[in-house]
Amino acid sequence: MYNTLNAAWRLHKSRFKTKYYTSLETDAERLEKRPQEISLEDFKLLLAYWGDDEVKVLYLLCWMLI
Repeated sequence: MYNTLNAAWRLHKSRFKTKYYTSLETDAERLEKRPQEISLEDFKLLLAYWGDDEVKVLYLLCWMLI
């Protein structure tokens, strides 16, 4: 059961990031298309996190381990 939940959560996060970050070119576009259920403040923090160079390196390293 936990493996199924883990897989579903990872898929959700991946799709969310693709829809609201990777598929858009600029933060201005991303903010314009942000999901309304997430506050503007929280979404700005998320964009800053995803855009951080150290986070990008960690993301790539994690994918190399899978």
